[in-house]
Amino acid sequence: MDAGEIQTLMQRAATLESNAAAARTAGEEAAADGYFRSALELAVQAVNQTAAGESLDLRLNALRATARLSLDCGQVVEARRLINEAADIDGFREQHEEWAELREVDAWSDGWLIAAVRRDPPDSAALDELVGRYWKTLFGRCLLLTANYEKANDLAQDAWCRVLRARHSLKPGGNFPAYITMIATNLWRDTQRSAKRAGPMAEHRMSSLDAPVLSEEGETTVIAPGGEFKKLAANKLNGRFLASIGVSSGALFLRSNTHLYRIQK
Repeated sequence: MDAGEIQTLMQRAATLESNAAAARTAGEEAAADGYFRSALELAVQAVNQTAAGESLDLRLNALRATARLSLDCGQVVEARRLINEAADIDGFREQHEEWAELREVDAWSDGWLIAAVRRDPPDSAALDELVGRYWKTLFGRCLLLTANYEKANDLAQDAWCRVLRARHSLKPGGNFPAYITMIATNLWRDTQRSAKRAGPMAEHRMSSLDAPVLSEEGETTVIAPGGEFKKLAANKLNGRFLASIGVSSGALFLRSNTHLYRIQK
């Protein structure tokens, strides 16, 4: 395949990419995903055809376009492979800035991060960047709602857990900070409604059981089951604890800034 045919493939891919961007802006996520996948297939064909070609600039351009489309589709592993392949080609250094937005996770758009998080399994680097990008904003909103540091931290953690459970339905073209703020606000409203229905006596019992279980400094308290608070034992764990306690398969999971503890009978 000559250079003209390869350029035609890339132009067709670019047209599909434009259609995908327009569909995503219109909120038509299924159509956008279809356009992006079709564009990626054409771009991969172009890259494969340039492998035996002599034009390094053409190959670098094809690799960059294909890496960008891979990120649009959430295929982070493939994008990184293409970027590493391009790094071995003469002329890559001259295009360093053009590749930086693809190589550096902190330079990715929200759309790329969300596309990567929607995958199974979610890309950990993309998830870490997405959390770090919006944690302060989310926590500030939670603190405004709860007027309590620990409750705000728990609410923010719960909001992220809710987002992760529903990550397959996330929209890369949506307003993510507004979305996660809405999740936190709805969770807080649900808590307020539940507390109002339970009444002041139930709220008093819950408050007596809430604080002493796990402190930020790692002080844990074992309490007896039941409606009244009864302390059975106390322990000290290493690290600083800000995350909520997780429960799975009969075990408790406690995450500090340095360790992940599993406690099971």
